[in-house]
Amino acid sequence: FKTGRAAAAIDGRDYVIPDDIKGVALQVVSHRIVLKPEAKIRGITGMHIMRKILNEVPVPVIQ
Repeated sequence: FKTGRAAAAIDGRDYVIPDDIKGVALQVVSHRIVLKPEAKIRGITGMHIMRKILNEVPVPVIQ
């Protein structure tokens, strides 16, 4: 979340939007994903997993 806040500040905002989090998620989280050896053999990386998650999980909407 701190990295998302930094991204928002760079864009001149004092609040975070979903795109701030999506923009930093690949670099911040992908290296923390532990893959099974089978996935590594198939060439799957943490970046692949994070891209899939970011593309498939909808952003929550506040009403």
